[in-house]
Amino acid sequence: MRWLFHVTHIGAIALTIAMTATAAVALPWPSDVPVQGPADAPVTILVASEFQCPFCARIGPTLRELVRRHPGQIRLAFGHFPLAFHANAVPAALAAQAAHAQGQFWPFHDALFAAQTQLGDEGYSKIAEQLGLDLARFGRDREDPAQQLAVVRHQNALAAAGVSGTPACFFNGKKLSGAQPIDAFEREFASALADATGMVGGGDPAKLRAVWDKHAPGVGGPLVEWLLMLQTPPPPAQAAASDEPDEAAPKDDPGVWRVDVDPARDAIRDNTAQTLLTVVVFTDLQCPFCVRLGATLEQLAAKYGAKMRMVLKHNPLPFHKLAMPLHRAVLAAGRQGKTWPLYSALMAAGPTPPVEQFEDWLLLRATTAGLDLKRWQADRGDAGLDALIAADLRQGETVGVDGTPTFFINGRRIMGAVPLETIVPVAEQELAKAVAAAGAGHAYYVKAIAAGKKIAPRKAAE
Repeated sequence: MRWLFHVTHIGAIALTIAMTATAAVALPWPSDVPVQGPADAPVTILVASEFQCPFCARIGPTLRELVRRHPGQIRLAFGHFPLAFHANAVPAALAAQAAHAQGQFWPFHDALFAAQTQLGDEGYSKIAEQLGLDLARFGRDREDPAQQLAVVRHQNALAAAGVSGTPACFFNGKKLSGAQPIDAFEREFASALADATGMVGGGDPAKLRAVWDKHAPGVGGPLVEWLLMLQTPPPPAQAAASDEPDEAAPKDDPGVWRVDVDPARDAIRDNTAQTLLTVVVFTDLQCPFCVRLGATLEQLAAKYGAKMRMVLKHNPLPFHKLAMPLHRAVLAAGRQGKTWPLYSALMAAGPTPPVEQFEDWLLLRATTAGLDLKRWQADRGDAGLDALIAADLRQGETVGVDGTPTFFINGRRIMGAVPLETIVPVAEQELAKAVAAAGAGHAYYVKAIAAGKKIAPRKAAE
């Protein structure tokens, strides 16, 4: 799910290359940012939001009332920030962007929040039909990698500006977190309006930067650059510290889950007798957030060396149409002992291409991984691979995996493409436990998770 999502910077890089203008040149707003309201409004409210978050649904009426009270003075902009633990957040964002491509983002936005408990493919198509959208184009645009990159680009820019949960509203660059009462919105609007008096912002990002810089020094100006002027934000590990959001799952579950690892079956990298840290990753190979985490875990592996091993678990999400072929490809590579070379090649390649280009794209990665291509192609068709994937999916359900990426460090669950500095304290605590127990290797891991939590899988009867 988290798409979600360090490939994250590819979207910004690609768009920056496409528009080579610099910050000194006046630019129109990027076409991937939905806006409404007068271009010359003195106050812009940028809403960092996602469609499965119940707190995000609450602020809609508040914002509408604020706009009603101050006609002509507010421009609304929407920034996608799908949360990793909401399975429908990314598909809904892509559907909204597909509606945006036909000039219907805001009606689609309102309809999604009105039907928040019924998100899904059928619901998106129904809303599109009710709005009179070109359904064939809507379907194509939902699958367009450019839309995926747009969502990731928004996520990067907002994360670098200190967003870690939703909703967050930026009043000319100054953040207000959570679904707060309208009085709080009024105070932020009044403050932003006072700072904007006599300054020109509106639809010109270069001018808007000065307005946001004045009102939110150190945050507003860079946010305009990252989101509206297509500059690349710093990586997540360097992002500004954020307030605790209203809607946030704990990034680290201090309890221990019983995430069983079978050395005879599972793909394990750097499995040695000296291992003190076992990192088990439930991933979706089409999920951009999983790619982002992949880069972070490489940094973690470099830090701990022989003390850490990594275990790959397959968790393709149903709304990623190329996820199953990707996971079959990696499992087939495993029959040649090349799970990790192909996995690394896929992570380095970035977002998956359109369906019609997929096979050529995948073949190039398999070649890079050094596979015997004839054997690999034959193994990809083995129906037994689906059973292995299904087993990992069922196991994920027993340890609370409801989105990707979700990973465990010696049984400690962490959800999302979190930065390295969020992961290291957990790793250090688990390392200290292992040292104190004078344990190492797979035997220590089995002992460490033996009393861990488990829940009954929904698919246990299948």
